[in-house]
Order: sequence, then structure tokens, then C-alpha cells
Amino acid sequence: MSTSPFGKNKDPLVHVATAPNEIIAGMWADILEQNGIHVLIKRIPRNYFNYGVPATDDLCEIYSPASKAQEAEQILSSLNEAGDTEKPPDKTDK
Repeated sequence: MSTSPFGKNKDPLVHVATAPNEIIAGMWADILEQNGIHVLIKRIPRNYFNYGVPATDDLCEIYSPASKAQEAEQILSSLNEAGDTEKPPDKTDK
């Protein structure tokens, strides 16, 4: 069992969403933090260049404690339903 980076909590971290870029990931993380859900963002670099310039739209995986994962997913889904942000991609998308 992995240990959460948020102290001595033994609640493992689980993947709850993949954001299309760091800006969206930061926005989602802020919303989750405001709702009492601590998150970890893991940047997933895309290994390609566009006209010789490194890609700037790296994917970002968002992780939350397992005990808060369902709540985090519901919050992110409700944002999409309200039209407030891009749809959170399926957890298995990369």
C-alpha cells in the first residue's frame, strides 16, 4: 500500500482524471482543493516536436486519496455538466 504525500495518512493515491494541459489541471486541482480534496498533479510529457518547438500541451494526471476519489470524479463531472470547463477525459485516456 502506498503512502499519501499529504502526511502520515495511509490512504493510497488513485488516478481520478487526465487533463489536456497544465492550465486545465491547475484549474481542476484548485476546485478540488476548495472542496477539501487534496490532489497531486503528475505531468505526462508528450514526446513530439511541432515544427522544431517542444510541445507545450503536456497531459496532466490528477490523483486524489482513494477515500475521496469518487467525490473528486463527481465534482469534475459536474463542471462538465454545467459547461464550466472541458470534459474530464476518461481515467484511462493518456
